[in-house]
Amino acid sequence: MSESIEFENLAKSLSQIVSSLTDYISKKNNNLIQQEPVRIKKTADMTYHDFLEKILSNKQPVEVTAKKQSYRLQEDLELLLDLSSYGAITSKCFEEILGKKKINRTYESIRSRYSDHLSKIGEPEMKKIVSWIEREGV
Repeated sequence: MSESIEFENLAKSLSQIVSSLTDYISKKNNNLIQQEPVRIKKTADMTYHDFLEKILSNKQPVEVTAKKQSYRLQEDLELLLDLSSYGAITSKCFEEILGKKKINRTYESIRSRYSDHLSKIGEPEMKKIVSWIEREGV
């Protein structure tokens, strides 16, 4: 009987602690509680550049923890966004992108990623990417 009362008291105390922490975090507007990401839609008057700027505006650079780690969607989108502001893609473009530190890769890796994969992305692929981002988020 006393074990049951102790358990109820413990459960009540834990419930109060969790409630207090939740209130504290919400008042401080802290990001410790995961919230559903805001979905961004591409409007008809929005360019792909504008769309990428909007979805990447508050993203921190992706952490690369292994030498041969696969590229993440966010890294590819950052690279496409940065390259879209250049008239012609040259080695200087990749050097400048590397200097911005939004993509934590080597010069050769960034250049290779573009020439092997991203340079082949056209309008149909961008439509698929936008559709996926609108549905799933980044």
